[in-house]
Amino acid sequence: MLNVYPSKELSDNQFAKMYEILINNLFKTYPEFLDDKDKFDNKDNYNNLFNSIKTSEQYNVICLEETDLLIGYLSYSVINDELWISEIQIREEYRGKGVLRKLIRNFVNMPELKNYDHIKIHINKWNIHSQKVFEHIGFEKIGESTIYKIDTDNLIKWNQKNIY
Repeated sequence: MLNVYPSKELSDNQFAKMYEILINNLFKTYPEFLDDKDKFDNKDNYNNLFNSIKTSEQYNVICLEETDLLIGYLSYSVINDELWISEIQIREEYRGKGVLRKLIRNFVNMPELKNYDHIKIHINKWNIHSQKVFEHIGFEKIGESTIYKIDTDNLIKWNQKNIY
């Protein structure tokens, strides 16, 4: 089931599940971080992230859930009048099973999407896999930055081609 939550409506339990996926994916993508695990996975980082999300008026999360299991999520927000995909995280055992496509399909169908000409996303320069995935979707890197952008119409077209 896909659900959309404004930041203030995220329960503590939902946030804890989001954080669990985020941390597991962080250590999978960057195994060298495990050498200093407590630096990245600690109560202060958890609380800081929780508070920044809960206090943001513009932060929304699309969650794909099965019963009590959070499979993945896509968060988005408006920053300086631009629409940004803030984060996408998918539980490892569900990757390659169409979860990203479902999350993007739901994102594309959000009524507020029509208010923006383009969507941006920041992709860490070391996350080559995500760069390739989003370039395949049609996002283009802006210069030498770590920012990628796609015209809203192009994302809608990609979504229409990838419905099955």
